Amino acid sequence: VLQFEEAVGIELRHRARFMDISLNGALLACDVKLPAGTHAKLRAGFASPCVADIVIRRHDDRPQQHGTFGLGAVLVSMDDRSRRSLEQFLRKASE
Repeated sequence: VLQFEEAVGIELRHRARFMDISLNGALLACDVKLPAGTHAKLRAGFASPCVADIVIRRHDDRPQQHGTFGLGAVLVSMDDRSRRSLEQFLRKASE
């Protein structure tokens, strides 16, 4: 038994598909239902790599097509390079 408090991180990887995305958040289809409040790291390849810290705000309890669950996430932080990549992707998608 440890006599001190130790922070431990466990990395789990799950594939997700974008249903919708903006500069502030995303709607994802994922093979697992993550509870609201879950912090995660989102990695995507737009024009260039994009990495963002997200927080799951809501989920749909009913499985969607192909057994996936709908997850609503808020983008809480990303570096400037990732933000530019996302902005470029959104500009091209709106044309």
